[in-house]
Amino acid sequence: MIGRGKSKLMTDLIRFLQRHEGFRFLPYLCTANKNTVFYGRNIDDTGFNGDEILSLFKAIEIALDNCDDETAQKIEDALLETGMLALNNDAEYAEAALQNIFHDMPIYTENRRIALVSIMMNLGSSRFRGFKKMIQAVKERNWTEAAIQLKDSKRHRQVTHRSNEEANLMEIG
Repeated sequence: MIGRGKSKLMTDLIRFLQRHEGFRFLPYLCTANKNTVFYGRNIDDTGFNGDEILSLFKAIEIALDNCDDETAQKIEDALLETGMLALNNDAEYAEAALQNIFHDMPIYTENRRIALVSIMMNLGSSRFRGFKKMIQAVKERNWTEAAIQLKDSKRHRQVTHRSNEEANLMEIG
């Protein structure tokens, strides 16, 4: 599982996701019309776990104490910490969900794992499972076909740059 112990893979994955998701303090509607916050956290479907809620309360507590420039920076730091916690949790959940689909996923290259986790995080498990031809291509380790199937989707038209990079990671390994 991707986790704090697999630092290089997690670091590369987090950088990839940060680049494509961007960080937003306030909720916004994503392309799927879902309320989203931080690094692409779908709060309509996922919400927050206990640790994330405690981290949010920490940020709120700091805000209530005072709001000078130094405090504003502390609030921002606490929210960034909460966003990173949520992003790490989402990545771990996505990889666990993927391992239920791809039992040999641990032997895939780092690039392919990053691409698959990114797609799973973006779509969620039920929508990811709708990519039947891509899933079959991955199971057959036909990476070129998997990349083609990834690009042949509505999602590709919505997040073209991200999807192109994921397809490239999938194909080149």
